[in-house]
Amino acid sequence: MIDWIRRLLPKTLLARSLLIIVTPLILIQVVMAFVFYDNHWSRSNTRIAAAIAGDVALIASHYVSFEDVENRAWMDALAEAWLGLDVTLEEGKQLSDEPAFVSKWTAPFFLTAELDRRLDPRYRIDGRKYPEEVTIDVEVPDGLLHIVVPAQRFAESNTHIFVIWMAGTSLVLFLLALLFMNSQVKPLRRLARAADDFGK
Repeated sequence: MIDWIRRLLPKTLLARSLLIIVTPLILIQVVMAFVFYDNHWSRSNTRIAAAIAGDVALIASHYVSFEDVENRAWMDALAEAWLGLDVTLEEGKQLSDEPAFVSKWTAPFFLTAELDRRLDPRYRIDGRKYPEEVTIDVEVPDGLLHIVVPAQRFAESNTHIFVIWMAGTSLVLFLLALLFMNSQVKPLRRLARAADDFGK
């Protein structure tokens, strides 16, 4: 096993020196990515899910409290203008026995957790049209409330910035290490050539 590992290791001094520098760098990047996804990513998704679930719960409670068409039409207009949500009521309809989540999209764990905290009635998340939109169906006394949420509201805006910074800094550090180690190894190469010439 040890001999097999040794065969995989680089032979030249420059390559081995770079390996010593690059290995900790990769480990640091892995740790940073883990911390980011474990902390920042989960907190951001929780905040996004809480905002969406709050809007959905507000609309659903309005439909339960106000049965007149005028108030509901006013709420639908506000939801579309200010929240970007398309709200329609399918009267007399109820949720089927399908699962609470219907989609090929990865289950939105954060959103379901927030909806469970805010919604008493049954609901279903339909993400089959993701990444264009996600539909949340809420069962209200009058029927089935369809709330279409633009998929942009689920997106974390600064994730790509973190990835770019992480990849960019790693590349810069690698290039600096390459230039530095190359300059350090050059005198040793000259010494090796001189010793080889002297030996001959």
